[in-house]
Amino acid sequence: MTTRSHAQTCIRSVPQEPVAVQEEEVEETATPVKALENLGIQSGDIRRLIEAGYHTVDILTMTSKRHLSKVKGMSEMKCEKIMEAAGKLCSRRIDFQTAADYKVARQERVKHITTGSKELDRILGGGVETGSITMVYGENRCGKSQLALTLCVAGFMPEAIGGAEGKAIYIDTEGSFRPERVQIIAERFGLEPKFILEHVMFARVYTTDRLEESLIAAGAMLATEPFAVLVIDSLIQPFRVEYSGRGELAERQQRMNLILAQLKKIADEHQVAVFVTNQVTADPGASMFIAAQTKAVGGNILAHACDHILCLRKGKGDQRIAKIIDSPCLPEEEAIFSIGSGGVTEPTE
Repeated sequence: MTTRSHAQTCIRSVPQEPVAVQEEEVEETATPVKALENLGIQSGDIRRLIEAGYHTVDILTMTSKRHLSKVKGMSEMKCEKIMEAAGKLCSRRIDFQTAADYKVARQERVKHITTGSKELDRILGGGVETGSITMVYGENRCGKSQLALTLCVAGFMPEAIGGAEGKAIYIDTEGSFRPERVQIIAERFGLEPKFILEHVMFARVYTTDRLEESLIAAGAMLATEPFAVLVIDSLIQPFRVEYSGRGELAERQQRMNLILAQLKKIADEHQVAVFVTNQVTADPGASMFIAAQTKAVGGNILAHACDHILCLRKGKGDQRIAKIIDSPCLPEEEAIFSIGSGGVTEPTE
């Protein structure tokens, strides 16, 4: 039995040549944690795992026994039994493979979602990468949220035209999300606005506790439905509010590290593009001879966790300049784009 894909349902009138999309059911590759019950794990322990955010067997195999033991009601013996059972169900073993084989497997798995600008896509290697964390930082009104909104919508499109045929999750910590913008951007891409609005999952969070809870809830959705993008706009906001003093810096970084580890697992297991925005602070290195500079907030903990880091700054008029700051595979390059009513677009003269 075949079902209509998200791409088929949401496309109203794709510009240029229409792209044929195969009708096929979404293949579910993640094994639900409930499957452990067949291997002797008690239903009560499975319920505790789900409540703690462990929705799939893959996530368990990416978790240390030490961390798993922190789940309420989990003894060392129970953790041993759960990890042993998870290992039997999951294909994630410590098996070496050649770099050539890994390259082929990665090319088949990773997709690139268009930003809406060909030049920006170019410096990103084809668009924002799935299975990775991409961070963008910059001053206020430089286009961070607009880029995030554009990605959410573009992710619904077929792969052939820069999408990933999946839904989007948008976690807003600053209060800047506007569904009207999603609607206009959808129209720009020739997508059905009503469908897009019904399939962008939104949450407004104010605290780090709620942020952590929202990621647990997101994990439950990701385990059962096809998603392309997960946005946090911005990641740093609740941390800056709750941990304001220098004496709390170490505690802040430890808490942030746990959430970043959670995001890493989500990106890797579910192959979604995790896109986080970040704020800036003044660089104390400026002087009367050196122009004032800004740097991303969050320190090395945040920088090391992100695969690709992009800096945005304002240009002429509605133009914005993006620069690759850090990436394991992309050179430091700049691209000029514009912010219009339809989100991120090609630069205007």
